Amino acid sequence: MNRKHRFTQSVWSLTGALLLALPLSSAAETLMMPDRDALVGEDVVVWGVTTLGGVNYTLACGNGTDVTGPVTDGSYIPLVCNYAADGVFTTTLTVDGGTEVATAEVEVFDAAALPAFDERSVRINMAIEDGLRNLWTTQLNRAGNFPAGTTTNWGNSYPYADASLIVLAFENHGYLLTNDNVAPTGVYEKYIVRRGLNYVLSQLSALNLGVTPQGDDPCVSVSDGPAPCVGLQTPALQGYSVSLAILPFAGSGAPSRVNTEVGGVTAGMTFAEVLQRLTNTEAWGQTDGVGNMARGGEGYNLNGGQFDGSTVGWAVLAFVDAAAAGATVPAWVSTEFNFGFDNALNNDGSLDYQADGNPASNMAVGPQKNGIGLQGLFLIGEFAGARVAAVTANVDSWWSGFGGIGGNVWGGLSKPQQGLWVHDVQQLQRAVVPWHPDTAQCGPPGWPGPDSGQRLACGLRGLAGREPDRAEHYRRGDLGTIDGVLLLLLRRVSGDGDGASGSVPVRDPPAPRPQLRPPAIHGHQLYRHPAHGDRAFGGFLWT
Repeated sequence: MNRKHRFTQSVWSLTGALLLALPLSSAAETLMMPDRDALVGEDVVVWGVTTLGGVNYTLACGNGTDVTGPVTDGSYIPLVCNYAADGVFTTTLTVDGGTEVATAEVEVFDAAALPAFDERSVRINMAIEDGLRNLWTTQLNRAGNFPAGTTTNWGNSYPYADASLIVLAFENHGYLLTNDNVAPTGVYEKYIVRRGLNYVLSQLSALNLGVTPQGDDPCVSVSDGPAPCVGLQTPALQGYSVSLAILPFAGSGAPSRVNTEVGGVTAGMTFAEVLQRLTNTEAWGQTDGVGNMARGGEGYNLNGGQFDGSTVGWAVLAFVDAAAAGATVPAWVSTEFNFGFDNALNNDGSLDYQADGNPASNMAVGPQKNGIGLQGLFLIGEFAGARVAAVTANVDSWWSGFGGIGGNVWGGLSKPQQGLWVHDVQQLQRAVVPWHPDTAQCGPPGWPGPDSGQRLACGLRGLAGREPDRAEHYRRGDLGTIDGVLLLLLRRVSGDGDGASGSVPVRDPPAPRPQLRPPAIHGHQLYRHPAHGDRAFGGFLWT
């Protein structure tokens, strides 16, 4: 069921500055949330927004339940609905006696009539929808910034990093800007994706790049190259946060879009140029030094002298995503990376937290880092062989959550899952994954089978069902947890060709990015890029 230049330091004229300061639209506007799923007898929140103030509104569930009152906060008008029967219900927000009307559909399923896999699928969708809604509600100064603000963020110590990942989450669920400067119209596209990307753009500054000590030129595919040239950087901890800033621009599907809304060094740049200059910075920031055990790695800071086992995971993912989105990643990046990588990847398939040069010795390893090993192998072009097999076996050994190969310092599921999908590994050996504190397993041994897509669906079903109020459990404060990030970044589940019983189809996700094709693997839509052949497009799950 389908639902939906050359680099210059800009000098702004008064007209240009005024243009940037203008809100996207001055006309009255009322919008509803995206369509969502629900289950019979379970509370769900429907909501909308309006730019009209000082008037009354009515918000209706579509089943006879409604609420009427004055608009006091137009940035979030919610109503809890509970449906006694399955079907498709139209929720409606009416403002000022009908001056503004917006609708959204709630598709309600009867859990008692659904096969177990389909019920899990619906619950995953519901958890994601509630998670995205909570990211809406927890924007910093949401009400005061609505509707005229051109940027948005979520506060915290490194708000540009958080904003990068949050925007990516919405992009991964199909909420995208067009590949031009046409104004977005959907509530998430207009107020989260657009304004979140604007915030990241507003935080970037120029960084002078030159030839590295090894003689490598990072200034590729930019008008001021070859070196020296200008790259782009984030405000702090650039070894981490430049990688994160790359991701939402790589995932935007809008390389031709031009920054016309925020000033600074990126004003007038296309998203493609922003992506390329960030990628060049990330390449320049690899650890330098012939004979350095950490050569080619990444640390908390650019050229930080480290091969940090978690930071490199973000860098690898950023390079893969950037290349898939059309940016040029210098060929020497993978060659340099391989020096430190060989000093960090161990014989048993684990990956050192800090490269120690001894493949027989594990340095603060754990399942979360092990998936980064698969990503690194993909970056250097090693798609098969003993090392791929060793890392895959290591990841498999931890899939039940305990008793795996090596140590368990870090934990986590998302990096292993990224690595598996990058290598198109769909088969694992174990059959049971704990997912619920009551049952401690997905089902009887052997079910849902050895497929990694089914396994993740099973595990997420437990996460979705662990708390009665998913909306609160996956609030903004939980973004750092594996549960919250998995649910917020996972694609919605599709019922088409998913290998499940399929007696009641689960609705498809929104349309994918134009340049990617999303084949369904047991219900989960994985973004893939033609440049990767049959391998999964990076930037899908995070930790």
